[in-house]
Amino acid sequence: MKNKFMKAATLLMALTLMTSCFVGGTFAKYTTSDSASDTARVAKWGVTALVTGSLFGENYDETGAHETADKIVASVEGSVDVDANGGNIVAPGTKSDKGLALVIKGTPEVKYDVTYTESAVNKDIFLAENTYGRMVQTAKVTADNYVGYYYYDKVNESYMQAESSDDFAAVGVNGWFELHDAVIVASDYYPVEWTVATESATGTANCIINYNYRTTADMSAALQKAINDETAGDYDKVDGKAKDPIDLRYVISWAWAFEGQNDQADTILGNLMADTSTDGYEVVKLDTDKYVALVENTDYCLNIGFGATIAVEQVN
Repeated sequence: MKNKFMKAATLLMALTLMTSCFVGGTFAKYTTSDSASDTARVAKWGVTALVTGSLFGENYDETGAHETADKIVASVEGSVDVDANGGNIVAPGTKSDKGLALVIKGTPEVKYDVTYTESAVNKDIFLAENTYGRMVQTAKVTADNYVGYYYYDKVNESYMQAESSDDFAAVGVNGWFELHDAVIVASDYYPVEWTVATESATGTANCIINYNYRTTADMSAALQKAINDETAGDYDKVDGKAKDPIDLRYVISWAWAFEGQNDQADTILGNLMADTSTDGYEVVKLDTDKYVALVENTDYCLNIGFGATIAVEQVN
């Protein structure tokens, strides 16, 4: 009996060990793992487009102390001493040397486009090609000296030169005019000269684009071309990255020279601005064989203005 019991116990232990091996095997496994992560940030923009300064002012300071926006220095010391009574003015011998600055700065990390748009306010002071003068009332005409004087023809709204005694008889001793300040303007006259300059951030002039723009249209076109040329290569389309930072500064200024211009044409413009209704004269232009009144914005303009918009925009 004892032997049988021992044999049974031995067999039971062996079966237990075999079962443990099989059970232990069910908890083993192959493992393969991997992990990944990525982060991003918002691309830089940080572009500024600023327009600062002033082109025109109410007062012209002959001493050159023109730190405020409404002080425009006169180019000839002591030549201009005026009070505009609340309106911006220009005159021979004045200029804006500080000017209006257009600034574009930044280092964007995206593709961008710079656009320049001129304003509808842009206009120029000018006197069109023609012969001009002032008809000034006179009391010097008599029956003996009427030749060369002018009378006003109400029917034709023009000043006619007397040719016969019939003209004198029709007009009488009153209603006669003398022609003063006659001037021939051989080509359209634009007295204001514009300058566009590029400057560093410190305000030091690097390159003067041109000194000789006589119209805002020409000056504005040159400015637009300069901006287009400067910004054309700022974005590298090959690798898709911003190539260079934007750092542009354009300064616009103007001057109406005191000397070397057409003084008589300047005088005509100044007289057009004056109130002729109480001064006994009228500014006129030659129309074949008679003198007639001028047409504003066709024969002349007494106003000047400049405006522009610069914009930097992300593009695809």
